Amino acid sequence: MREYRSSEDLLFLFGSNALLARAAKDTAPDAWRRGLAFTLDGLRAEAADPLPVAPLSPVQHQQVLGNLTGAP
Repeated sequence: MREYRSSEDLLFLFGSNALLARAAKDTAPDAWRRGLAFTLDGLRAEAADPLPVAPLSPVQHQQVLGNLTGAP
């Protein structure tokens, strides 16, 4: 049986971005824009647009992951 995508899949997709956006809000408040751009680019067939902000630095990445896990 083939599984089809549904609106619940979109809620999960955007909810994941929201979770990361909350975790990054103090470290990189605009990082959500990059995640949203990746998501939207992945949902359309035409060529992707340039991303709106730079990726997180290694230090920011660790801080965000710490925020997700509750690590200091």
